[in-house]
Amino acid sequence: MGYIEKLSHLLGVNPASWSYAWGAIEEAVGAVPSGYKTIVENFGGLDLDGGFFRVGTPEFLNAIGRSGSPEIIDSMRMVEVCDGYGVALEECGSGEYIDHFRLVDWAGSEAGNFAFHWECLKSEYRVVATDYHEYYVYSMEPDEFLFKLLNREIECPPLNDEGWPGETFDVEFF
Repeated sequence: MGYIEKLSHLLGVNPASWSYAWGAIEEAVGAVPSGYKTIVENFGGLDLDGGFFRVGTPEFLNAIGRSGSPEIIDSMRMVEVCDGYGVALEECGSGEYIDHFRLVDWAGSEAGNFAFHWECLKSEYRVVATDYHEYYVYSMEPDEFLFKLLNREIECPPLNDEGWPGETFDVEFF
């Protein structure tokens, strides 16, 4: 069973069928991970718990582009990653960095207090979660990340610190 089927079961919804012009989208933002494509092709835009966590549609990607948020533009361009965790201005000598110019926004909160990006590293993607001060790196596609987050298989401090996710979810589509 793939992650979309697992997400459908967990959220108690049936997948739909959405179609997007991926060629034009990838021309605007670069390569798009298959895990993000499967989320939006099956659910469209996804809003959990009244906007606490929102997966944007491809139109959202085109509007934001690469690292479009002022918080990231005004911060350091490169953040060093140490054991899956990065903090601006902290150095640990790992040689692994998050490059803000490689990040593409795909999810966040309606309040704007945290964001989720994907970063393309050669032919692999990783999810980068941030509250704009700290960074958490997950070496997985967006669909796997979303399922494991909602199923509480991984920790994500920007969300867990707010007491989310809960046992059930209010789901809206857009």
